[in-house]
Amino acid sequence: MITPEHLKIWRSEENSLLTLLETPKLPRCRRDQLNHQLDDVRSVIRRAEK
Repeated sequence: MITPEHLKIWRSEENSLLTLLETPKLPRCRRDQLNHQLDDVRSVIRRAEK
């Protein structure tokens, strides 16, 4: 179960991932991993907001 306190942590993780993805010379394999992780984080946030 994700409480409002947990949701803050998940949103912080989302922002961290978005910041990392702005790195210009990020290798493609790392960018793919970050995007996958971002998808997972956003999925958790969506489920928690229902």
